[in-house]
Amino acid sequence: MDKFSKLQFLQDLMLSCLSLWSWRFDSDFRLVECNSPESGNIGAILPEQSERIFVLAEDGQLPAVISLAAGIAWAVTSTGEKKGEKLFYALGPVRLYPDNLNTELVSDIADKFPVMSTYELSRYTSMLHKAVTGQTASVHLINDNTNDAGDSTAIQLLERLKEKIRNGELDYKEIVFEVLTNRCHLQALGAVTIEGAKNVALISIDKCCQAALESGLTRKTVSALCEEYVPQIRAASTGAEIARLSNTLMYHFVRLVRRLNGKVTYSEPVQACCTYIEKHAFDKITLELLARQVGYSPDHLSKKFKLEVGELPKDYILRTKIYHAQLMLTTTSMPIGEIAGRLSFCSNSHFTKVFRRFTQQTPASYRFMHNHMV
Repeated sequence: MDKFSKLQFLQDLMLSCLSLWSWRFDSDFRLVECNSPESGNIGAILPEQSERIFVLAEDGQLPAVISLAAGIAWAVTSTGEKKGEKLFYALGPVRLYPDNLNTELVSDIADKFPVMSTYELSRYTSMLHKAVTGQTASVHLINDNTNDAGDSTAIQLLERLKEKIRNGELDYKEIVFEVLTNRCHLQALGAVTIEGAKNVALISIDKCCQAALESGLTRKTVSALCEEYVPQIRAASTGAEIARLSNTLMYHFVRLVRRLNGKVTYSEPVQACCTYIEKHAFDKITLELLARQVGYSPDHLSKKFKLEVGELPKDYILRTKIYHAQLMLTTTSMPIGEIAGRLSFCSNSHFTKVFRRFTQQTPASYRFMHNHMV
């Protein structure tokens, strides 16, 4: 099936359940084909954005959901490597939920636009891109309506993270998830590219360093941790790797702050095991391996670990791995089987079983609910 047949099939599927029209434009963004009965009325709306779309294409920011100030949005992607060879494809327009359409601009046809969330439109964008290119790619969100409220919320999250580190609170991971699983927060922070994600990670780490110093940790201790992890973050090539390294550094800060403040902490052997698990979450970790690390027998370590932590080492290992699986499911389009392999699960079925145990969902359903980088 060629790409035009695939596109026609996609169009038929979409029109069977909602009026989501498709458009094709040539390399100069002249309309070539559409299936909208209102093409004469709305066909000029997207071409007005052509210069902007050319720039997005050159910058590698297609496919994208382009949200206009009027309250309407389009799904846009392109094919072809060179500027003169590119063809552009679009779906839309839609009214974004909540319905904030400026009906003064398109009042005669406004009621014919389907209403959906940015998340839902981004999934259609991903389908469109797959149909015309055969490839899977992250969807960029281009929003004319970005305002101070979104920026403020994201900044508040970073301040909350700083407070968690300052107080040595182990639930700091909830803040990390709140940022990483919300595309709007990432967009407000500028973390929609790998370089942007690195910058956000470094900003977060800077705030965590400030919090650690304010809590009483020495500058030498804080600097030593930064010198170990910051170069690795700068050299990271994936969002999941950036998230893993940042999390491990934050974990070190929280552990040290808790010990400094006299909060409940673990014995040296158990803490060494927890730290090893956090640092090597992607490796195969066994009770025997941990026991060798601290010079205990496996049985003695298992009992001591359960007494102090409240769960067996094997459960702590699996819980940590599932945490990283959740990060990858929500921030990448990596196949689930590859995620299972990277986390050293023996099979996809075992990974799914463990994931369901800790989250009450399958990896596929979790990704469907939370993935914003489709």
